Amino acid sequence: MYLEQLEYLLQISKHKSIASASTIVHLTPQALSLSIKRLEEELQVSLLTRTSKGVFLTEEGKELVEISSRFFEDLSKFQNKKNTAPITEDIYFLTSQEEHGSILLPILCDLYRQYPQINFFQKKYSRDLILNQLITQEASIGFLYRHFVEDQLINFPTEDLKFIPLFKRKIVCQIHKSFPLSLYKSISVKTLQDIPIIIYHPRNSNNYSMEDVLQLFFQPNNIIYEENCLLIKQMISAGLGCSFTISSPLKNLGNALSISELDDITTLSLKEKIECEYGIAYHKDYKFSISETHFIQFIKRYLELNQIYDSNIVL
Repeated sequence: MYLEQLEYLLQISKHKSIASASTIVHLTPQALSLSIKRLEEELQVSLLTRTSKGVFLTEEGKELVEISSRFFEDLSKFQNKKNTAPITEDIYFLTSQEEHGSILLPILCDLYRQYPQINFFQKKYSRDLILNQLITQEASIGFLYRHFVEDQLINFPTEDLKFIPLFKRKIVCQIHKSFPLSLYKSISVKTLQDIPIIIYHPRNSNNYSMEDVLQLFFQPNNIIYEENCLLIKQMISAGLGCSFTISSPLKNLGNALSISELDDITTLSLKEKIECEYGIAYHKDYKFSISETHFIQFIKRYLELNQIYDSNIVL
């Protein structure tokens, strides 16, 4: 059970509609329904009743909503009690498109609820541009990934920048079960040099960090960059290629494909130890303001409470 699932249930209870609640929590209606279904399966109870007039709570659902409401109210009181240095000034930071949508957006929504008078300004750049802006001190805070291969840091300017790690995830290969490689539980990166490799790559982004990692093992001439997650899933499901990606199961990236199709996708670990670490980069001479320090503490606390540190949580 995740805290976000309880928040989803509260929103459904409030709006009596999965479609309306989905816009509030920034999920598709299908993904929201699937999350609640998994919660019901875990608790072994029925939480919702669907009718032509809307979605309503069962008795068990009402009981869980009441418990959740008290929990979030007490949690808010606890946080306010601990917040001895509240955010009192606008916050500026840089992030790439991937991290903004997958990690920072829900955190910002929570921040806006608690600090409606404060502005949080984010600019979306490529990883290389974020690093350059931080090194030249044109920006103060940047959210990004950095990569490790066999515990060796790859392409990160430690002589100029410091880094606050938030969590780590492994790099894996996701492939259709029709591929001969699916017979193995783990493979070497070099095995991928003759297979089309699909890498998630948002529009207007110059973040080639995944390619940098691959170049340590072979000259990658078989990379396909794609920003459409649905198309990536369809290509993998059709057996047209494999993905070289952060450990986040494709079946959890929304419910765009049926579960039966997604069940045919398998995740292979890599024999080489390749990890990506998500965190906050800043210039070694930069001193955080009180508000920026509290902003970072808020993000750490949010990730801990929502179990984002778990390597299986989806980006």
